[in-house]
Amino acid sequence: MNPNLYLESAAEKIEPSLKALQVHYRDIIEKYQPVVDHAQAQLTYIDGILSGFSAVPTNAIATRSFTKSADNFTEPSLVKSVEKSPEDSTENSIVKLTTKSPKQSSNDTSGAVKTPRKAPKPSNTSKSLQFIAKYLGETLTSAVGEILSDRQGQEVGIEEVVSVLYGNIDSEEFKVAKDRVTKNLSKGKVSGLWDRVDGKSGYYITKS
Repeated sequence: MNPNLYLESAAEKIEPSLKALQVHYRDIIEKYQPVVDHAQAQLTYIDGILSGFSAVPTNAIATRSFTKSADNFTEPSLVKSVEKSPEDSTENSIVKLTTKSPKQSSNDTSGAVKTPRKAPKPSNTSKSLQFIAKYLGETLTSAVGEILSDRQGQEVGIEEVVSVLYGNIDSEEFKVAKDRVTKNLSKGKVSGLWDRVDGKSGYYITKS
């Protein structure tokens, strides 16, 4: 095969790809050149400042008067500030020179002594709840089982069990008692002491 023909064929195949890469990299240069120029200008500016620092005589620094209050003293510090270009929000960041005062805010109360809050007093509701005379001395599980047995074959709701077991109590006590009874009925169902009524939430029945 003629080498010249082979080279011409290969060139024809890769030329479109090379041209595409050429266009791609030109676009990148046009896109990011302003950012590079800006960064270079900032770098030149910072280099000039640093050069000025190094040119100051040591004895000149030693003779400065430091009579100013520490509260009013400010020192230069470099703070990074990220400036995002419209095209790319992650690739470019520029270091700006600024000053930051160590002066503490007058509103800062971090050193103030905080008075500890008093813990809320525990509710006496749980201590005051008692069964009616018929069930005094029994455990909750035993009393609930007796109530269900007295209503053999009937569907008994949680609120009915609470009313029978505790009698006339206020709304706050009823809420606490209902929570206890609900947990006990669920536990008894899992233990096989009674069954839950299908399709009726909160209702139980003795095992047949």
